Amino acid sequence: MIKFCVGIQARALSKRLPNKNFFNLQGISLCEWSINQAKVYFPNSDIFLLIPNDNYSKIFEEICDKNNIFCIKGSESDVLSRYEKLAVISKYDFIVRWTGDNPIKCKYAMDKLICNCSQDIDYICYEGLRKTAVEIVSSLTLKKIRLSNSYTNKCNEHVTWGIRNSKFFKNLILDPDEGWIKRKNDQLLTIDTISDFSRVNNFLKDNHIKSMMKNILFNEQFQKN
Repeated sequence: MIKFCVGIQARALSKRLPNKNFFNLQGISLCEWSINQAKVYFPNSDIFLLIPNDNYSKIFEEICDKNNIFCIKGSESDVLSRYEKLAVISKYDFIVRWTGDNPIKCKYAMDKLICNCSQDIDYICYEGLRKTAVEIVSSLTLKKIRLSNSYTNKCNEHVTWGIRNSKFFKNLILDPDEGWIKRKNDQLLTIDTISDFSRVNNFLKDNHIKSMMKNILFNEQFQKN
């Protein structure tokens, strides 16, 4: 059986929407939405909040304690280094890369991704990096990337850039299944600005989306938002 762990990257000093991870989204913080969704899809896996080591880390640590998850602190600009710290914990086969500004996941997309993950691949994601799904990368691959020929400075921020754009790794890129959610709709669930936050908040309310549920998302839900 594959041993997963979830690494949720989050920070307070977002340039376009500072402190968004602490904003109240339908009763709980944005950060806790990601935590709850991770618990739903990976109920037997350890969950880590990967945060910068700055003046806001104490607040994130309190969220971790409240939700019984772990915390790893590191560089704000070098997000890859936070995942590398997680990768050295050798008991995990695969690390789930979960971005904190994309907390809402689609049951269909997530189930398909997890079912297609196997020990003979290095990395799996959806084409176009669906916001309503995640990326999954092997711990061994994460530990190799910085010293490989596939490493560029873009990897520091985007983490998996050198993996998914390399022919040296065994990647599985799934069809985006736009029959369920078109890319333009999928992108609408990213929270980068205050207008994004308001739109997503209304979407959750109108469609009865819950943080502790596997929510089925589809194109028709976006027509009224």
